[in-house]
Amino acid sequence: MEWQTEIGITIYPTRMTDARYAALVLVYGKSKDKTSLWSDLKSSYDQFERSRVVPEVKFLPDGRHEVK
Repeated sequence: MEWQTEIGITIYPTRMTDARYAALVLVYGKSKDKTSLWSDLKSSYDQFERSRVVPEVKFLPDGRHEVK
């Protein structure tokens, strides 16, 4: 019997629909760090909603994320 050694978890601050993403940007638009992160999360959320496959997220040296 094989044991599962990893369980991937993806947590979003909200369902990242277009409307909710726009609301976050409207409220926190002056915080580049937050809006940059949410932009990356929106990309991965949209990809998951289309494919139902959890995307691979890579952390980049500049603090951004690459979604594959």
